[in-house]
Amino acid sequence: MKRLLSALTALLLLLFLTGTGTGETAEEKPVARLRNGGSFVYVVREDGSILGWGDNRKGQLGTSPAKLLLKPRPAADGMDGKDLLDIQCGNENTLFLTKSGEVYTCGTDSRGAQGLGKPSGSVKTPTKIPGLEHIVQISCGFGHNAALDAEGHIWIWGRNDYGQLGLGDRATRNRPEKLPLEGMVSVNCGGKFTLAQDREGQLWGWGSNTYQVLFPGRKQYYATPSVLAGFEGKNIVQFSGGSDCAFWLDDQGTVWTRGRNEYKQLGSSAAAWKTSPELTTVDIPEKVRTVCAYSAATAALTENGNVYIWGSTSAGQLGNGKAPNGSLPVLVWDTGDAVEVAMGSLISSLRTADGKVYVSGYNAYGQLGNGKKVSSRTWVWNGTTIK
Repeated sequence: MKRLLSALTALLLLLFLTGTGTGETAEEKPVARLRNGGSFVYVVREDGSILGWGDNRKGQLGTSPAKLLLKPRPAADGMDGKDLLDIQCGNENTLFLTKSGEVYTCGTDSRGAQGLGKPSGSVKTPTKIPGLEHIVQISCGFGHNAALDAEGHIWIWGRNDYGQLGLGDRATRNRPEKLPLEGMVSVNCGGKFTLAQDREGQLWGWGSNTYQVLFPGRKQYYATPSVLAGFEGKNIVQFSGGSDCAFWLDDQGTVWTRGRNEYKQLGSSAAAWKTSPELTTVDIPEKVRTVCAYSAATAALTENGNVYIWGSTSAGQLGNGKAPNGSLPVLVWDTGDAVEVAMGSLISSLRTADGKVYVSGYNAYGQLGNGKKVSSRTWVWNGTTIK
């Protein structure tokens, strides 16, 4: 039985890497290499070393000392990057998924975010979450977290004031609980809501609906999973949730969106101001490979290796020397060599084919990793490479 589950895990990992989870093939990106948290950055190098910089005061970088790290340094103590499949980051917490299907956690334990079953303040080094086995995907929201196992079940825990756990109530959970869903193939936590997809291609959502990101209408939240409408005829292959907006990428490279929009975070000239309950397409003139949302700013990596960013970019996340309070998609990297993109609270990061990692935006917590606290509206390379 153990061998069978291991084989099934490996198969689902392959399907995940070539399908809904990343928008990239297993050969192109076998593991996560670049991830942003709210105010911190992780890099997994090819030799297995894990680097981090930025805010570590709650232990979100998984290393000592618990303070701001203004330059790249070894992070995630005890974890081996060669054994990692993915890292996912919330505002002040981090999850690690190993190739064997185990999940580790570090950072703040506010509202049960660590899933360890008892209040712990903060977890300073990666610690295994009991009860999670054969996991193939992880995701972090703003205080709630989710994990998908090899049998198609979603496990969820943490903050739940808008029903974002999907368990029928609004009570916080400090340990993972299994949702009553079967046959799921992907899950993604938005800020205060959760998105999922089943093996039939149906899309699901639950949690905050204040800005109608899940369903048209004025209901404030949905505490149980419900099938999303409006996607008939669309083959969705990847999706990402921001603070109060969401993005779904179809197999034609088109990004669909709805939700909150007063900072143009939907990236659509056709979307209604403030709130758009109807699906509309993001204004990107190229086929999109993957989309990454965080808070009120979003990035898209195109099949041509270019990067577009839009939304609330007043901290300089565009990397082009400008900082508008709200923008439609701006081509911010046009050299065709971008292979990965990540978004944080007020920062943008990208990785190029030659292995260099660039960061732009807010820097009061050392997010740029250049030894300073001065923000930048242009892309900064702090010497970090993947290779």
